Amino acid sequence: QLDEEEQKAISMVLESMLIRHSTKSILNHGA
Repeated sequence: QLDEEEQKAISMVLESMLIRHSTKSILNHGA
């Protein structure tokens, strides 16, 4: 079972991955 700090860290990592992915997609479509 994850404690609150671990859950926060994981969600931050997932968020940054999603942001990076969507940023790449936007750049690719814009090019």
